[in-house]
Amino acid sequence: MFIGNGDDLAKMLLSQQANCIKCGQPIVFERGCNLAKECGIEENVVMCGQCYSVFTVHLVPGRMTLQRDVTGTYKDLTAKKTEEELEVRKQKEDRLDQARKATAAKRAAAADKELAEKLERFRKEEEAERAAKAKKWKEIGACGHCGGRIGGLFTKKCKSCGKPQ
Repeated sequence: MFIGNGDDLAKMLLSQQANCIKCGQPIVFERGCNLAKECGIEENVVMCGQCYSVFTVHLVPGRMTLQRDVTGTYKDLTAKKTEEELEVRKQKEDRLDQARKATAAKRAAAADKELAEKLERFRKEEEAERAAKAKKWKEIGACGHCGGRIGGLFTKKCKSCGKPQ
């Protein structure tokens, strides 16, 4: 026994669902009817949004039962819908792939830039260290290149590396 008004009954009937016999996907009565109508099917049937199978239904308050698979009757309409859906999915996947590639390229460029900046900082630090060592060695009278001893009467050369001073 149902207690309520007509609007409650309509909401309850439209929200009834059953699982697709072919793919197991839940089919909500209202969505299944609308999908069938979108495909040009005017009869009282529901269509699965996943596999596009078409079924006759038995609907009572509290329960919806899929009775018979009538997809073969509407084969041209469901095939057209399937092709359209596949094309839409393909376009969506292409857009996602392009977005992924663009994101990956941006990340790679950012990583390359960061690596170049690190290398530049490292090179500057190394140059500063080398200059500090050379200055220190020259202050104590050692070779500015390697820190070795300097010798020679007429031309001053490093005894370790042989470079002129």
